[in-house]
Amino acid sequence: MNRNLRVAVDKIIGLVGDVVGIEPVRLKQSSRGARVIQNMAALCGEINTIVDVGASDGRWSEGVRACWPNANYLLIEAQDIHRAALAAYASSRPRTFVVNAAASEHVGQIHFDTSNAFGGEACAAPFASHNATLPCTTIDTELEQRGLPGPYLIKLDTHGHEREILRGAERGLGNAGLVVIEAYNFAKPNRMYFWQLCALMEERGFRTAGLAEPLITVEGVLWQMDLCFMPRTNACFDRAE
Repeated sequence: MNRNLRVAVDKIIGLVGDVVGIEPVRLKQSSRGARVIQNMAALCGEINTIVDVGASDGRWSEGVRACWPNANYLLIEAQDIHRAALAAYASSRPRTFVVNAAASEHVGQIHFDTSNAFGGEACAAPFASHNATLPCTTIDTELEQRGLPGPYLIKLDTHGHEREILRGAERGLGNAGLVVIEAYNFAKPNRMYFWQLCALMEERGFRTAGLAEPLITVEGVLWQMDLCFMPRTNACFDRAE
């Protein structure tokens, strides 16, 4: 394909992605991911509280703050390596709250893989290496304790354990206008495939509305992406097939 034709095709793909909330798979961590979130913000209605699970140093919340500048931000992060940066971030932003714990389906303790500062994973069973026992909480507990109002945007970047985290967010999901979850095309013992996640969210009353930030393997195979879910009652789904 010559250069001019490739540029034209890329522009067309990009425009389609902007309209329907789909990020071209060939791209990696591009600005179109932000445009997908902007599109979701225009469709999902009012959001009063952002719940950012796997918040690391607050970078994802900062990236969407322009869409929801007046919302409350609840940042949940388990790993100590991010504690200082996350505290500094929250102290310089209004209506921003930090929880230094893993999210799960219960309040107590849980095993956590600390081998990757940006790829940690919680599990009921201990990991063979880099295992830490950390405090855990539920999304519903933290929302209730602070009296943070909905509608909610719930974001999970948790590399597994999503099923358990969602069980601990029954009330939050009941008043969520948008849910963004990092999803995977390669499974692990504690990790769903992306299509299993879509089926789980369908059971909970949500449909897939957008796709952003796809990553591919060196072989060119889809690896992971952010999936955006909205309640099936959202008017954006009224379009005839």
